[in-house]
Amino acid sequence: MNDEAPITLTGEAMDRLARDLLGRAGPSAYERTILGIAGIPGSGKSTLALRFAEVINNIEAGTAALAPMDGFHLSNAILNKRGLTDRKGAPSTFDIAGYLKLLRRCRDAASAIRCPHYDRTVHEPVCDDHPLHLAGRSTRIVVTEGNYLLLDEPPWSDLADILTITWWLMQRHAAVGRLTEQAAQRYANDLANTRLILDNSRLADRIVNWPD
Repeated sequence: MNDEAPITLTGEAMDRLARDLLGRAGPSAYERTILGIAGIPGSGKSTLALRFAEVINNIEAGTAALAPMDGFHLSNAILNKRGLTDRKGAPSTFDIAGYLKLLRRCRDAASAIRCPHYDRTVHEPVCDDHPLHLAGRSTRIVVTEGNYLLLDEPPWSDLADILTITWWLMQRHAAVGRLTEQAAQRYANDLANTRLILDNSRLADRIVNWPD
């Protein structure tokens, strides 16, 4: 990781980062740049990935596409069969082989690629035709995000050879309120995942954070 101070994600900073990435990206879809945004649960990675892809596309239409790791959650049926429902969100509850395969295709192929995403209304991974989830022939930059992009344990460590640039998103402030039993269980699961991430992750190329 370089010695630069964390970058606060103001609108001006987002525009500057987008133009810098466009300048560094390959000239065509045959040389796609893959930006990986990592961070602990609840840090706002999916929000940042969506906003940053939109900023890039506002500068150069059709250049950026999303390939979120959340699209590779194992289905609830599989989690239930494997006894992993209570651990949903842990590394073992993702189709990491499918995720690695898709990112390699995004990097190496100029063809259009449809990426699944996680539908938070049905709490399942789905495929649809939302344009930001499509890597097309004009796509030069793919933005992916997830908790374990920097996890230095196989097979997650294979991402080190796939991701072109990595960011670490620092935790945003969260309101603290009374925990329901379900929320407490989710918190305990997220806490275990957070400890795993913080104790076993590689350093990112750049650290970014949200404005206060």
